Amino acid sequence: MSNIHGCRILFLSDTDQIGKSGVGDYTIGLCEELNALGCITRIFPVHNFRSQHVQLKQLIKHFNPDWISIQYVPFTFALKGLVTPIDFPGYFYKRRFSLHFLFHETWIGAHNTASFKQKIVGLFQKTGISITLRLLNPRVIHTTNSLYSGLISSAGFPNKVLPLFGAIPFNPNPRDPYVEELQKISKSAYRQYWTIAVFFGTIHACPSLLAAIKRVHHLSVSAGKSLLIVSLGFAKEAPRSFNHIKEAMGDPPSLHFLIKGFLPSMKISNWLKFADCGVSTTPMNIINKSSSAVAFAEHGTPVIVTSMGDRVGKNTHIVDNGSNHFIHYLELPETRSFLPAKFEQQSFRSRVAHQFLSDLTHH
Repeated sequence: MSNIHGCRILFLSDTDQIGKSGVGDYTIGLCEELNALGCITRIFPVHNFRSQHVQLKQLIKHFNPDWISIQYVPFTFALKGLVTPIDFPGYFYKRRFSLHFLFHETWIGAHNTASFKQKIVGLFQKTGISITLRLLNPRVIHTTNSLYSGLISSAGFPNKVLPLFGAIPFNPNPRDPYVEELQKISKSAYRQYWTIAVFFGTIHACPSLLAAIKRVHHLSVSAGKSLLIVSLGFAKEAPRSFNHIKEAMGDPPSLHFLIKGFLPSMKISNWLKFADCGVSTTPMNIINKSSSAVAFAEHGTPVIVTSMGDRVGKNTHIVDNGSNHFIHYLELPETRSFLPAKFEQQSFRSRVAHQFLSDLTHH
């Protein structure tokens, strides 16, 4: 990579505060890596984009960026997610800086089973962003996964996949937190007789969630173990989801639930590392857009995915499972060691930052 030292990059993201959103955490982490590589970065937090055009112009004049990177989520940049060219300030169309888009989301209604309303709203979203991209003419476009890459390509815009990385750094002093938690359930609850399955962050509505938990529970009991299901991080729906599962399964004595909520990142690192598996309600075909799922993978913990995802069109139904860290619940083997083996810890941050800079400098 050439000419990266001193490269000035301004990021437009939904927040510049850690812990407020997955996109924000990703942007902050990427900036930290880029700064270590010799770049100079700033984050402009977008709240009501149209009303911030003057403020942004002043920052651009002061900061004088070489690149502006738009961390794109529809509802961040426009009311109801209906982005059009007028949502971006006029000085974006006559500019001295280069423009970059990273699509964390695209438009709704692309899946084949979408409702009529979703398809209509999605059509407006797709049309608006397509016109905007043609007029803005960004030099580089990234997406977070292969499915979104296919959607953006189908709209006529070449792009590359830039993977996510997790926002949870490794704890240098790892310690299994489940040993102590299991003792609260029973003094005779030894770790080796338990399967620990963990949700991290939002538990999305998923028709097959109950079936996935039933299968994990069945295989756990078959292996002579009880099952503890844990919720980490902000997940306001966790109590309702867990109560539904408990009632639907008849509250068996071999099934327990624990809601930990928000924890400091160093503590979360241990909860991710020592879990037997993560559980993700993000579909397999877009699993790499989930920073939570990626955080499990970085900590060496396999992730059980509750849904393959709906088919999207004819040519953009790519199953993007990224690696063997992710497994659909129906693919779990009927054996005593039904869970995939743990992996070595490996941070993806440096690799992603280098790819980001490489793709920018090549243009």
